Amino acid sequence: MTNENLWPYPQVDLICATSIVVDGNGQRFTDEGLGGISIANAIARLKKPLSATAVFDSRVWEDAKTTDNVPPNPSLPDAGGTVIEAATLRELADAADINSAGLSVTIALYNEHVAYSAGDPLSPVRTQSTYGAQPIIDPPFYAVPLCSGITVTSGGLSVNGKGQVMDANDQPITGLYAAGSTVGGIEGGPRAAYVGGLIKSFCIGLIAAETIVSAYGSPASV
Repeated sequence: MTNENLWPYPQVDLICATSIVVDGNGQRFTDEGLGGISIANAIARLKKPLSATAVFDSRVWEDAKTTDNVPPNPSLPDAGGTVIEAATLRELADAADINSAGLSVTIALYNEHVAYSAGDPLSPVRTQSTYGAQPIIDPPFYAVPLCSGITVTSGGLSVNGKGQVMDANDQPITGLYAAGSTVGGIEGGPRAAYVGGLIKSFCIGLIAAETIVSAYGSPASV
């Protein structure tokens, strides 16, 4: 929360999406398989958002070296982030200030479901269509305290295919254009389908520029 080297990268979306995220009681509270955006929203809705912790094993941690643009292993600890390592799950729970009994039950049910497709359905359910859930079985075990971060909101001004801002009657406002993070209507809601502020800047910005040139002519050369 105070280290600028941890913003906006490295992040641990893929670690969370392939393992579990628990609260201080050691209980899962969201479907991690829906991905980072969904997890971030679920964390933000907690009564104690800073109680959320990602828990995973050595295989997931080693896989993290190659699974992201800025791999959290080793960039997270290198940047001063907290990565708790322990030989047993009990030691991990104590070090991460998580209820040990609650975490033990959660992981037992999770492993049974993920590794053997046995037992009752998980609650919350665990989607695996996009991110495959990995059992937590290979020591050492790891925990990373989490917080939600906002790089760009998913709402904003309505624009047409020319980059023109639309009014309340869905008509273009003369002379007003928008692109990038100020533009809404593209992302797919609170769970997934993040398009990205830079993508919207490049694409819609170019379209808006072409529209302006077409409407008003090229700027005078300097």
